[in-house]
Amino acid sequence: MSKVRTYQQLLDFNQNIHLAVTSLQEVSTMRMQKARSAVLETRDYQDAIHSIFSSINQAHKDEIEDLLSQKSWWGSKPKKITTRNTNGKKINVFSAPDSRFSGSIANTVFRDFKQAVDRDGSKADVAVIGQVGIELFKNTFGDTFPATFFEWHESAFDSAALAKVSDFLLQYQEVDIYHGVFSSLVQQN
Repeated sequence: MSKVRTYQQLLDFNQNIHLAVTSLQEVSTMRMQKARSAVLETRDYQDAIHSIFSSINQAHKDEIEDLLSQKSWWGSKPKKITTRNTNGKKINVFSAPDSRFSGSIANTVFRDFKQAVDRDGSKADVAVIGQVGIELFKNTFGDTFPATFFEWHESAFDSAALAKVSDFLLQYQEVDIYHGVFSSLVQQN
């Protein structure tokens, strides 16, 4: 009789475990369905936002093309339309770190920058950002080539310095910036 009671207890215990597992599966299924619904709603929302953005972007392009195709009051078609006033000039900008601990990336990027400065000559202005860049520029060109220099400290964000650089660059029609790119801890381009 004792064995029958022990088997009955084991059977009851197994049934209780089965009920608990089944309940947990149902709760898990409901949570997964809720998460899936949230993902689908988010995806639908993003698709709607993208659709609105695409429509606005296309309408803007169409309007610009329409304006460019029309003759102006002086009788010729404009070549381009801009929403800000610029000086119509080009500037080559070299952005470098403020310390020498950046490896050889500053020298590598500076070579490309120097080629652009040599190619453009006096047709383009020059700006240099960062202490390493200023040193490289002065060592290469001396004081014979006019340039605008900006101090930039990587250790702390300085909104005033950023505004100063941005305001300076906004006056130019074309801005070419030469800077390094951090790909990984081992590789920089």
